[in-house]
Amino acid sequence: MTGLQIAKPFQLLLNELANTERYVTYTVEEYFIDGKRDANKVNVIVRADVDNGLALTVDVAKILADRKIRCSFYYLSNSKLHYDIWKSDAPKKVAELGIEVGLHTDHYFEEKTGGRKALDGIKEDVKRLSELIGKPISGMVWHGHPAAENQGIWNINGYKGVPANDLGLRYHDGEPPYFREGKTIQWISPTDLFVSDNLFGYPNEIQYFPTNYLKTLQAAKIGQSVGLYFHTLYFFGNWNDVWKGDELEKFPSPYWAGLPNWRKKIHYSLGLHHLKYSKIRIKTGSFLRKCFEKFIVGYPPKLTPFFHLFYRKKSDGTENRSADKEREIIYENGIEYYENCLKELKIIPAEKVLEVGFGSGQWLIAMSKHCKEVFGIEPMEYQHEFTKQKIAEFGCQNIQLFKGGGEKLPFENQSFNSVFSYSVLTFCYPDKTISEMARVLKPGGRLYISTSGLGYFLRLMRDGIGFNQKQIVFYAWWITLNTILFRRILGKKDVFPSYYSYGDLRKLCEQNGLIVKEITTENLGQDRRWGGFFLSKPVYFRCIAEKPK
Repeated sequence: MTGLQIAKPFQLLLNELANTERYVTYTVEEYFIDGKRDANKVNVIVRADVDNGLALTVDVAKILADRKIRCSFYYLSNSKLHYDIWKSDAPKKVAELGIEVGLHTDHYFEEKTGGRKALDGIKEDVKRLSELIGKPISGMVWHGHPAAENQGIWNINGYKGVPANDLGLRYHDGEPPYFREGKTIQWISPTDLFVSDNLFGYPNEIQYFPTNYLKTLQAAKIGQSVGLYFHTLYFFGNWNDVWKGDELEKFPSPYWAGLPNWRKKIHYSLGLHHLKYSKIRIKTGSFLRKCFEKFIVGYPPKLTPFFHLFYRKKSDGTENRSADKEREIIYENGIEYYENCLKELKIIPAEKVLEVGFGSGQWLIAMSKHCKEVFGIEPMEYQHEFTKQKIAEFGCQNIQLFKGGGEKLPFENQSFNSVFSYSVLTFCYPDKTISEMARVLKPGGRLYISTSGLGYFLRLMRDGIGFNQKQIVFYAWWITLNTILFRRILGKKDVFPSYYSYGDLRKLCEQNGLIVKEITTENLGQDRRWGGFFLSKPVYFRCIAEKPK
């Protein structure tokens, strides 16, 4: 198709991947099933979901093939809701270019809305797609969209745990190795790093943060794996000027076909064509939201990944913060998941370990299996009650709990081989807390801290405005202003609550006699997959330091 121009985020991406001395690319099948690896390079697994823009996929594939970038394309098969793949030769042409072709399943949604049984439909379409491209397909991944998610339907539930061989496949994202155990609704890439053009729950947000792909790749270490995912439609910045739809896929949808062209372009550029599935308007008293709704005709009714994890619906249909839901998700991860994180950080095995701010207790329980003595300190009584129940449930005999904060630790000098603190520093007086952690750490001992950067609170403001959560907007604004005014402008040391920068963490550690081993923008646990930046500002930091012997 002539006249197409590669969008800036992808042009930057292609330029970066051209450095073949640093990067090697693989299809999903090559990396996860065939076991291809290169310990001397950054291993990049490239995946394209063809949610729409079927006619553009051959153009994308040709560009990737010309640059020798390995990639997997996943096509939808429900011609009633999406495009009509069965009348297209695009998948066959893409496969002939050496690109892996797989199935993007929407079958569970089809079953729940009166269509075929999910497993029967998957088996049938695996066979049909294999015949269409002239060779067996190997893999399948699930498709998420508002029409399904607004009804609580998640396509992965239609086949999760079913052996891939039973479906005529070599792999799918509902079982290992292309699945990370313990995940609930949101699928998480089983790679060291993960970046997508769908950054915060809405389509094509990469256009507003064009360096996000670039920064994630550059942050990767040699030998690490990076899951790099995108949607083919947004590969071209001017696709809506060149391609207006065809007989296999209709754009625009009848829902807003009568809108002026400038409003159509806003819809396309923001990815609001997803509203073709259902016209849902979010009621709000916000003047900003009213203006947004008036001029852009709605907003995707989909919560960000952060809100998917920590919110659930009340009986009246509104969203509400739920500590119970958060805890449920934390423990569904499985304790082994947290053990692996701690081993990666070299916090365990150790003889004596302390966690400052133990929260729901999952890290303590993970430590208890590999340490002689485990201590935890936490100021909140309700966290103590819950954690005691979990300790009893898991039968841990070597964990001791203390009530208090990080600013005054009730332990002797040089007591612990490792000190661990996960997403707690924001809520402590930093100078006092790091000083106390350094005091109780033995010579040669290891300290781990994870905390929030400015990007985290900017993202919270964005989410709060988008979903009319005034308390979240205020919370994020308060911490941001508190840090800028008192820590940055007035130069005060112990500012609470506060966000942190790379320099803050390094200074806090070094002034307390610790040697910084690593400061990165990668977090652990549930937040690990969300990359490192929002509006080019770090979302999370993790800091590893040691006390000199």
